This record gives sequence, C-alpha cells and structure tokens, in this order.
Amino acid sequence: MNKLRNWSDFRLRLISAFILLVVCAFCIYFGNYLFTILIILLVSVMHWELGKMLSPISKQAMWFSAVFSSVIMLILLNTDSYVWCISILVLNF
Repeated sequence: MNKLRNWSDFRLRLISAFILLVVCAFCIYFGNYLFTILIILLVSVMHWELGKMLSPISKQAMWFSAVFSSVIMLILLNTDSYVWCISILVLNF
C-alpha cells in the first residue's frame, strides 16, 4: 500500500522534468545571457531551499541566502580575475 502512494506524483514529476529539460536545453543552445540567467536562477533557488531547511523558523534566512548567492554569482560570472573568484569562493565556503 505504501509503495503505491510513493508513485502517486510520478506523472507530475515527469512533466516538470520534461519542462525543465526543454528550458535548460533552450538556454544552453541559445547561450550567453540566457544561460547566465539560468545559472543565477538555479543557484538562487538552491540557496533559498538551503536557507529554508537550515533555519525553518526564520523567514529572512532563505531570502538573504538567495539574494546573497545571486549577487555573488553575478560578480563571479562578470569578473576575469582568478584572485576574485578564488577569494569569494573561499569566503563563501
């Protein structure tokens, strides 16, 4: 009985995976700015989820984490200096 309930949302997951695959393929194929925006959005969503999991009581932690990671990704993607990239990544770690 429990195994059937685990598969109840399979169709929804399959449809959302297909939509994400199409969006990612479109952004990768048409490149530069779309791919950059996709990467920044993905990092922001991952950090929002991380902030939500690590401090479920705080409502600001998830938003702070998402905005902070978006700004850092913009800086990292627009800099040509390896020193900046390494120092920001070490501080973030």
